[in-house]
Amino acid sequence: MFSRIACGAIAFLLLASPGSAFTGTVTAVHDGDTLTLDGMTKVRVFGIDAPELKQQCRADAIHSPGPSPCVPCGEASRQALEGLVLGKAVTCTERGKSYDRIVGECAVGKIQLGPWMLSHGWAVAYESFLQKKDKPAYIGAQSIAKRASEGLWAMTWVPPAEWRKRARLECERYRFTPVIAGAAPLFAYACARSRINPRATDSGNAPRKGRWRAWPSS
Repeated sequence: MFSRIACGAIAFLLLASPGSAFTGTVTAVHDGDTLTLDGMTKVRVFGIDAPELKQQCRADAIHSPGPSPCVPCGEASRQALEGLVLGKAVTCTERGKSYDRIVGECAVGKIQLGPWMLSHGWAVAYESFLQKKDKPAYIGAQSIAKRASEGLWAMTWVPPAEWRKRARLECERYRFTPVIAGAAPLFAYACARSRINPRATDSGNAPRKGRWRAWPSS
């Protein structure tokens, strides 16, 4: 009896330890870096940080030339991941824990989810969590999207980590539905003329005298 309990405890510890692999069918995609397997196991995709679900970005390239309103880039990121994995079998290798979620390095077939989202521009590399062995694949994938102006890199946006600290583009702060047709161009112009956001990020990804700019589109 004791040996059965001991074996069961050892098996549980092995399965729960970082580095263990598990497979399940994706039943829900919550945002661009979080999904649920088999209706019960929530997984945070390792190595990436996607826009929050309600996050907005300024669609400079999409609406250029002319003023650019905010668009729901958080939902676009979620849809990109959903289109890749929903209803499919995903295999993950555990890389840690984040709140109530397993952090997993996941793949659908031969496609690694993290690098795929990065190469299509719908997430940014979570560099503080990447080990040296991870960086070539993850940073390399992000570079592909930046050079091609894919996804987020075609827009002006606040890095997700800063957005969670309440940094916002100006057009995110003042969203409303124009009540007359003539108000729409004025509203779009106001979005495009966003003031410097003190918590967003500058083109060199470095602060300027304590003030940070929105991440540029190029």
